[in-house]
Order: sequence, then C-alpha cells, then structure tokens
Amino acid sequence: MTIERRSPLPVGRYWVDTFKRDSKDETALMNAWLRAVGDAVHTVTTEEESDSDPPRTWYLFEVRKEGAASNPSAFGVAPPTVAGPEIQTSEDTITAPRVEDLDDHPLESAGKLLIIGGGLLLGALLLSNIAGLVKAFKK
Repeated sequence: MTIERRSPLPVGRYWVDTFKRDSKDETALMNAWLRAVGDAVHTVTTEEESDSDPPRTWYLFEVRKEGAASNPSAFGVAPPTVAGPEIQTSEDTITAPRVEDLDDHPLESAGKLLIIGGGLLLGALLLSNIAGLVKAFKK
C-alpha cells in the first residue's frame, strides 16, 4: 500500500482512517477537508465504528479533478493511502493473514514439531534409563 503525500492529490482513489479523540477530532477535520475541496472529490463510501475506542470513520474517496484537491494532511488528517479497484470496504485494507491461511500451514507445522519434540524427549528419557541400567550392572 502506498501512502500519498503529494499535494495537490493526483486524480485517483484513496482511503483514510480517521479517529475522534478528545485531543483531536480527525473525523471533523476530514469532513471539513471534503467541504473545502467541493466537487473535486467524490466520497465513494464511509464506514463508521462509533462503538470502537476511539470512534473510527473510514473513508473511500476519488479525486476527480487534477490539481484541485489538497492533501487532507493539510487539515490535520493522516495522508491517504492509494486505493486500487480491489478496495471496496475497510476490510479490504487489512494486511493481516487470513484465518484460512493460518489453518492450513502453521498448524500442520506445529503438529510435526510436537511429534519430533516428543520423539526427542522419549529418546532422551530412554537413553537416561539405559545409562542407569548400565551403571547398576557394573556395580
């Protein structure tokens, strides 16, 4: 993902997360930016999570006019991230591995490691018992 720091913003699609904190209301700042840039920017969608702490609003927007929209960072909001056509919701911006991926590989590897580790432990216990038996015979 590419963060766009240029101002004015090039024509294209972008997304940005804003948070409403006691010290700074980025959501209000983003809305002020949207009013200031007018029809140069089209808001494709927003997602509000008012129950999160702090409350979060995600914006997907398009800059439609070259040179007409400053970077929202000028209003105190984080610079936006370039959004390809695959970005439709905030879920599309998460870079953590999918749960399905975790089910397929690491668990298999963990199982194999447990079997190998268990075998090594049993082997070590067996060798220590044999060493004890050898000592007992020598006496």
